[in-house]
Amino acid sequence: IIKEKPKWVGISATTLTIDTVGRIAAALKKKSPEVKIIVGGAHITAVPQETLKRYRAIDIGVIGEGEITFKEILESYLNKGQGLSYIRGIAFCSNGKIMVTPKRPQIEDIDIVPSPYLSGLIDVKEYEKLFIETYRGCIEKCAYCNWNRDFNGLRFFSEGRIKKEITLARDNKVDCWLADPVFNLPHNLNRLKDAILEVNKIKSERASHIYGQMITGYTIFFVFLAVLIGLQKFLLPSLSGLGGDLEGGLSGNVNPGLYLFELAIYDGV
Repeated sequence: IIKEKPKWVGISATTLTIDTVGRIAAALKKKSPEVKIIVGGAHITAVPQETLKRYRAIDIGVIGEGEITFKEILESYLNKGQGLSYIRGIAFCSNGKIMVTPKRPQIEDIDIVPSPYLSGLIDVKEYEKLFIETYRGCIEKCAYCNWNRDFNGLRFFSEGRIKKEITLARDNKVDCWLADPVFNLPHNLNRLKDAILEVNKIKSERASHIYGQMITGYTIFFVFLAVLIGLQKFLLPSLSGLGGDLEGGLSGNVNPGLYLFELAIYDGV
């Protein structure tokens, strides 16, 4: 990072990674005191004041969705003289006090957020995996999770965008991780099935794998359906390491519960 000589560094952090991000921020500040470090993600969204108080190297915390907020932060620095207090959904230090601005409304039409892969911002050839969102929001009410607390309803990326991202991954021989809150959302499984069907019509020399989480009985139904449409391999390992391969049939531990889910897109049928 230091070799790139950045003016701003943006990092996302969960509760599991916030300590690591704090150490990275401190190391960056030590080497390059002038760099502005902006941190977003679930942890700082939940406890912005506590986070900035504990990790002093962080200049600004982004609360909630960050695409529009991050853009406005950069514009504020580029347009010198314009302060941060007008930007909604951030936390920052001012005169020794931690300030938290009013909450930013969620992005209703998430398709306005450009794909970093399709726009060329990220060169997919430099990575082994692409993290892809197909929707935002969650139908569950888990007390420990911020989706239900901080966001309302379900918002879907268009099927056309999903097809293009999966196709880009396959054509560049990289795998996809679905960054969705829950994989087995019925409506979204059908959309994903349709997208994979479309992508699978074009022959490819190599499989791309799509990874998701959470398998229930409905997901297993989707697995059988996918076999019929031409997906040739599935891997269903449980967290304990049990599981099996699916190639025209299903084997191994498939009890409903929490699993990792691997979906391989091979040559079209």
